[in-house]
Amino acid sequence: MRKCLIDLARFDLALDESIKGELLELQDDEWPQLFQLASAHRVLANLSRVVANMVEAPPLSISAARRQLILFKRQAAMRKYESESAIEVLRNKGVKVVALKGLVLGIECYPEFYLRETGDLDILIDLSELLVATDALLAEGFTRSQTVPGTGNLEEISVARLDGYASELQHVGEFTKLAANGSMLTIDIHYRLSTIFDHLSPRTDFFLNNTIVSSDLNFFQFRPELFVSHLGYHAWWDTQSLTNVRSGLDLRLFQYSDILLAFKRWNLTCSEVIRWSEQAGTLETSNWALWLTSRIFGSLPGDGVIDVDAAEKFDKRFSDRWIQRSTVEPLGEWGKLAFERIFDLTRGDQATAMITNWIDGHTKKGDILEWVIRENM
Repeated sequence: MRKCLIDLARFDLALDESIKGELLELQDDEWPQLFQLASAHRVLANLSRVVANMVEAPPLSISAARRQLILFKRQAAMRKYESESAIEVLRNKGVKVVALKGLVLGIECYPEFYLRETGDLDILIDLSELLVATDALLAEGFTRSQTVPGTGNLEEISVARLDGYASELQHVGEFTKLAANGSMLTIDIHYRLSTIFDHLSPRTDFFLNNTIVSSDLNFFQFRPELFVSHLGYHAWWDTQSLTNVRSGLDLRLFQYSDILLAFKRWNLTCSEVIRWSEQAGTLETSNWALWLTSRIFGSLPGDGVIDVDAAEKFDKRFSDRWIQRSTVEPLGEWGKLAFERIFDLTRGDQATAMITNWIDGHTKKGDILEWVIRENM
């Protein structure tokens, strides 16, 4: 099952027959687990595409795959249209919009746009243009709201929470628009690339000053080396949260698929990514992300420059920005490296134990731990 998931995460259509052979080795009761894991790693669209064209798979799995495939294609088409429309609105107001992650990857790097599963549209703008961008989206019918977990309903974000977003996080409170056809687009407007809690902070100005026009001329994107550098930083960012670890959002195959496919699409080398990352303030996270991608999928071009010892040492550190209010000092160290943890479903319990031991260690020494309830969040 692990090999099947990794092969799905390569998003290489030439591997379809090989993947089908791996799928046929599964027992019937393993198929639901595979679909669940594929969803967690955001390779479900690719799995659905492969299974939908099989005749030997369990009938229920084929039926589920075909339904999922239709849903993925429809949602992706609507999200692409709505994203490009929203970017056009901002461009018409004179805002330089830099598209991040999913939209660019889906268009530029994946075999089909729908295969890069996305949850929202992430864009980066200069802080000086934030008010113009906010007013433009509100005028277009977007609201400052977010989806309520469990119900899917939209809930307006409070003024206090919006203030907290602006003062502490890397983007302002979400903009969401529910279309008449039932589709929904959420936009995160980033004005910096890290929270105030992260001791490793990308140089947002450097990223903004090194952009290129996208292939379809509708928006800007980071130059390829910096695009990968940001992907690596964001992948690390997701690992520094107990909530993410417990929900499986800390290590997901698709984030390293992004890097793999970006390397292929833009003919990148590790040395060039490292060189640009040094200037961008993301050297440690880029070195780590390139190391992990090469461990999962195999050698990347020029990966001899990766500092493996530094990557492994960096990888073992576990922090939680929300509990510690900083990622400077780790709460504990992992017993397994990331390419093994990624398939370990008990890592949430391991992370919880690290935090419990950290708190227990302080209280046994008589330390007083103070948490401040911030009114702005």
